[in-house]
Amino acid sequence: MEHLDYHDLRAFWAVVREGSMSAAAAILHVGRPAVSMRVRALETALGAELFVRRGRSLELTDEGELVFGYADDIFRLGRELGRSLADEGGRRWRRLRVGVVQSVPKLTAFELLAAVCTDDAVELECRQGTSDALLTDLAGHRVDAVLTDAPPSDPDHLAARHHPLVESEVGLFATARLARDLRADFPRSLDGAPLLAPSPGQTLRRLLDGYLERLGLAPRIVGAFDDGALLKFFGRVGRGAFCAPLTNAPSIAAQYDCELVGRLDGVIERIYAVTGERRLQHPAVERLVTSGGAVPRAADGSATRSPDQSAGSTSPS
Repeated sequence: MEHLDYHDLRAFWAVVREGSMSAAAAILHVGRPAVSMRVRALETALGAELFVRRGRSLELTDEGELVFGYADDIFRLGRELGRSLADEGGRRWRRLRVGVVQSVPKLTAFELLAAVCTDDAVELECRQGTSDALLTDLAGHRVDAVLTDAPPSDPDHLAARHHPLVESEVGLFATARLARDLRADFPRSLDGAPLLAPSPGQTLRRLLDGYLERLGLAPRIVGAFDDGALLKFFGRVGRGAFCAPLTNAPSIAAQYDCELVGRLDGVIERIYAVTGERRLQHPAVERLVTSGGAVPRAADGSATRSPDQSAGSTSPS
């Protein structure tokens, strides 16, 4: 196939989207025979049958399903290009869509996004979900960037780029009474102590498990959570101690009525922004990956930007 006629491809795409040749002809403002002719021309060019007729309806063949997937991506990118170049009354890039992986501390996500969304004209849309789901949204151009605590390693996401933003030491927090007991011989006091932990598979859980294994400690895991905020609410009522980044220590202590027990030496939480390979990035995303947004501060007031980060640094996934 030397070239592909996009008018033929659009006719095919419209038939699938609208469900019939007649409906596609109506939205394309052409006659039904013209749509049928273009679909046949596309089948000839591709050397594949795209539809089979079942009674009065058309069904996609396996080849048709494949072609429709590509067509849907092509025309979605075309719409994105149009939106990217449209001024919309001087308010270009009005909406910023960011995916936030469930395990990313919400206060850190807030600080990073608030620092780059300083223009009231920007409409921030945040989606929460798993890393795989949000990276799929990124590949499909349904979000502009993803905040995550682990860079993508899946070969399916090789087109994505990850940008180190901030890193923080991790500490253990608990209510005043439990914190007093745990400080006595910390970290040995964790052996047998009640602990609220992130769900298995989360980055912070792997780091925590590695820390406990290195020290030969076996606390009682009394709860495991996907949602970090829910975990901390259980910590607030004294169900167990929990770990959190020290960058957020003052806010965590105030919001959840708890105290810092101690630092988990060697446990470092890192936050990344993941972006796609677009030619045109949202200006707020550009600011995020080049400046790291608002650099959170550790409990002692020191900055915690990733030491290997320089302005505009990127790494292929």
